[in-house]
Amino acid sequence: MKNFKRQLIMVFAFALFAGMLFAPVNAQAKTKTTTYQYDKKNNVCSRTAMRVALNQRYESTDVYLATSGDYVAGVKTSSPNLIAKVTTVNTTKQTYSAQLNDNISVNYYNRSEITFLAKAKGTYTATVTIKNKNGKKKCTKKIKIYATNDSYPFASVTYGKQYLGYGMNNTTSKKSGKLSVKMNPTFKLKSVDVCKFVDNETLKVARKKANNKTLKLDMSTKYQFSYKWSESDTSENIVDVNYMNPVTPVRVVVYDTLLKTTVTYNFYLVYVK
Repeated sequence: MKNFKRQLIMVFAFALFAGMLFAPVNAQAKTKTTTYQYDKKNNVCSRTAMRVALNQRYESTDVYLATSGDYVAGVKTSSPNLIAKVTTVNTTKQTYSAQLNDNISVNYYNRSEITFLAKAKGTYTATVTIKNKNGKKKCTKKIKIYATNDSYPFASVTYGKQYLGYGMNNTTSKKSGKLSVKMNPTFKLKSVDVCKFVDNETLKVARKKANNKTLKLDMSTKYQFSYKWSESDTSENIVDVNYMNPVTPVRVVVYDTLLKTTVTYNFYLVYVK
């Protein structure tokens, strides 16, 4: 019964936070949050660099193609120690906007996926060939591949003795515990902040510099926010939220020394009696 209760809470909490978990992170000006670049001439959006963890078969990237009929025809690598394959090709007139960063919005459905397998550490180059609907070569894109022991920045993120997972709700029956974030090599920890909800999609910092400190969970379940349907709307819509269980968000900001990017990760501690 106790396990069922925890599962039910996890499902409920995930439904509440899904919009926030998968929303793009708002970056400050001049902060590089991704290596995706948009080629206006060829209507192609692809990464210029990425990490690939050794011997992991699901390390992949998407190439977004804005011109109908374009597709990724093939991919070659600079070394036999890096294997690459076009594993998915999506071509459709249906549109669905995916926000890669503050400046790049692409059609999610018109894309091709390339999967990599790195057999040895090193820096490699993948060359991607793109063709149009008539099969004529349109352009090539190069992706610098950093093959490392781990593409995930964290060696561990713990609350007390409990390991925390990113992008999910971590249930706990402890109201306080030591928060600890440890990094893998070639990543730098910029900040660890404890946050509160402003609305369903926005967090505000409640406590800075929380790494290796005792964290007391926020026991409140209620908050209120307001919004307008449009700028011309004269009336505000007021929303009162009362969660099933208290939730404490922890925001961790990481700098990738290889990709020169800054990425924000949110962890959620859900208190369960």
